[in-house]
Amino acid sequence: MNDNDILINWEDADKAWHLLIKEGFTFNTPKSPLHLKIMKDISHHLPALYKEGYALEIHTRLFDHKTTREMGNPDLFENTIEITIDNSKARILSEKLHLEYLVNHFERHLRAGESQLRIYADILMLSKEDPAEFPEQFILNPDQSKRTEFRKTAFKAKVNFIHPKYRLFYILGDLFPSVTWMKERYRCSGIKTILYYPHRLGKLWWML
Repeated sequence: MNDNDILINWEDADKAWHLLIKEGFTFNTPKSPLHLKIMKDISHHLPALYKEGYALEIHTRLFDHKTTREMGNPDLFENTIEITIDNSKARILSEKLHLEYLVNHFERHLRAGESQLRIYADILMLSKEDPAEFPEQFILNPDQSKRTEFRKTAFKAKVNFIHPKYRLFYILGDLFPSVTWMKERYRCSGIKTILYYPHRLGKLWWML
């Protein structure tokens, strides 16, 4: 298992995220402080949290085409299934909805040029009695020779996913990340870090 995903109402997600940080969880260096201010509105989940080798993601939505506020998480919770984990009650998605989510999740990775066998295996394991139906383009050639094209497609999809109200904040944070993030991303320090900033402006052409 790579991480544990937990779906929480949009209104409560940031409270849960900060509560876990108080309990000793940490998160990787954010790309930009701007992104932290709008973290519930620019992704399906808040920045991943880590503690003692355990990884956790708090999700606020499942699908690209519906924001949490449009679809209403209460509807999702009403159709969940109750289970017991170490004598504690928990709720999981119905198999049908879980499959729909996993297929959608895999397609997002494909757009970014990330054909992940483990995600495909999850789908097959969950649907072995009633095999899931995949779109014709579901399995793509994982050839990475056109990596830049994959990144361009993923970036445009990301920007279009974000509500127009927050797009400028996201784009500015992506074009001008924090120096700390830049040092980790490009594995450099000092003046070299600054030299990489003009390179990132090329992303403006990706939105055309």
